Amino acid sequence: MLFHVDARIPEGVDITPLLADEVAAVAELRRIGFIEQLFRRPDGSGAYLIVESESEATAQDTLDALPFPRAGLMVMYVTAIERM
Repeated sequence: MLFHVDARIPEGVDITPLLADEVAAVAELRRIGFIEQLFRRPDGSGAYLIVESESEATAQDTLDALPFPRAGLMVMYVTAIERM
């Protein structure tokens, strides 16, 4: 199943201490095919992703295990989508 993810960094949050860890973890999810597409917001407030997972719960769990969400620096909103 495919999912659209709206990843948001709350205003005023400093992501710098975990940035390298987040980049590495995201690169691994891209390498294994979980993240199909990734788009950063121009204002730096987050990203949009297209991910593939067996279920919404699994997608959410995988995303919540990333360094930013795990530390409360990012919120991930997951929505099921279909290819056209």
